[in-house]
Amino acid sequence: MPIPMQLGEKPGLVVTAFGKTTARPCKSSWHTASTSRRENRTAVHSTKRIVCDTASAATKKRQSLKKDKPPPLPTPQSHQQTVQRSFTLGGVGLHTGEYSFVCVRPALAGEGRYFVRVSPGTNAPDFRPETPQLIHHSELDIERGAEDGVSDDDRGQLYLQYLEAVDNKRFSGNFGDYIKDRYGDPTDSFWMDLMAQGPPEDATARVEEGITASVDYAESYLGAATMLSNETYMVLSPEALLSALEACGVDNARIEIEGGGDIDADGDVIGNVSPLLEVPVVDGSALGWVLEIQKAGLRDAMPSSGGSSSNDTARMANAPQEMITVTKGDSFISFYPGLTPKITAGVDFSGEADIVGKQWFTWSPAETSSIDNFDKHYRWEIAPARTVLPSISAAEDMYASGLLRAGPDDCCLVGNGDSWYDPALERFPQEEAARKAVADLVGNLALSAKSGWRGMPQGHVVAYKASTDLQLQFAKAMNAKAGEWAYANADC
Repeated sequence: MPIPMQLGEKPGLVVTAFGKTTARPCKSSWHTASTSRRENRTAVHSTKRIVCDTASAATKKRQSLKKDKPPPLPTPQSHQQTVQRSFTLGGVGLHTGEYSFVCVRPALAGEGRYFVRVSPGTNAPDFRPETPQLIHHSELDIERGAEDGVSDDDRGQLYLQYLEAVDNKRFSGNFGDYIKDRYGDPTDSFWMDLMAQGPPEDATARVEEGITASVDYAESYLGAATMLSNETYMVLSPEALLSALEACGVDNARIEIEGGGDIDADGDVIGNVSPLLEVPVVDGSALGWVLEIQKAGLRDAMPSSGGSSSNDTARMANAPQEMITVTKGDSFISFYPGLTPKITAGVDFSGEADIVGKQWFTWSPAETSSIDNFDKHYRWEIAPARTVLPSISAAEDMYASGLLRAGPDDCCLVGNGDSWYDPALERFPQEEAARKAVADLVGNLALSAKSGWRGMPQGHVVAYKASTDLQLQFAKAMNAKAGEWAYANADC
């Protein structure tokens, strides 16, 4: 069912999500620096999903696909998994302002998740952003009769689900936002991309040194992001990607990254290549990565080195039997032993951003294993949450310290007292900052994963105002004592 987009400034025109611009109340240093890249960046922030498709042939194909069921949401299992086929995303890095392309490929059991730098042009041709364009409303396929394959009964059921979600305080927004949040924006092109995918790909044994996504190779980058490094290059801001892989059950993956420079109109990297490569920010959340994982699909990871027993592919997790706490000032992260993995994160922007204030949110992958808890899947509860900055001045301070070179427009929620600098970016009216804190913590805990195991420990992790430095300190403290603990089967 096509969803009408927001109206543009000119009467009768619709602006695609990739080309949408918003009036800004000020022009700070980061805003001015990012203006010259705005057109390309907003295009690359997209994840190849076409917002408005007006071709009649494509419309007929969409109508036929509406009867198909969507692919299952990717979930962890008791055995190790990898992606069914590779996928590529490209975009700009939030802190470096430089373009890169990331391709996630299948890997063998026991290899875990690791990054490999590849030469420019290896995967970039697989990603081509759509060009922003204005489309007249008369060109949009917005007819909503039974002839478009969606009956009145179907719409009625969706609307009842929406009302129930609002009543139970699981959703805040209008009906159109509810459809977009649950099924993508739009759903049709998502399934068209899915149907166009090829056969599953074979995983090849790891031969390059690369950088294992491990806390052993991790450090904080200017206190604002995680950085993995070896002797020749560094990978910055992998948290959102690793968070999505961990939560969706992609235990083993070869992650190819290329770029470290600017790109031309064709998407090719130009200029000097930096040893620092930053994972694309996409839209400031983990949602783009989750959607690509869902389209790629999951499969059992094949044993490496000729192994064949179930022990070679079992998915395990650390099961500490003691409490662990790291602190810094009034910030802390504590672990409490338990039977299932669970994360609770709290933030406090009181006095700095009244629109945020104090927030807490709890999420557990164990709650998504039942079909009755479909709505609690990472894809709905955590992945859409964007990075939150308390104020415009805080964004300017980050820029002055060498961060935020791409600017926060279109990917960060920036507080402005009791409102948002751009309210249209808000996805969770009550706990977006806390949900994003959960997402980042899942990503950094993924660095504790051992040989295709789960990174999240068996128990409850509670974090309050936890910075990147504190999260990495906690992950390293967990790893330092891992040899003293028992292991548990990780089926979620």
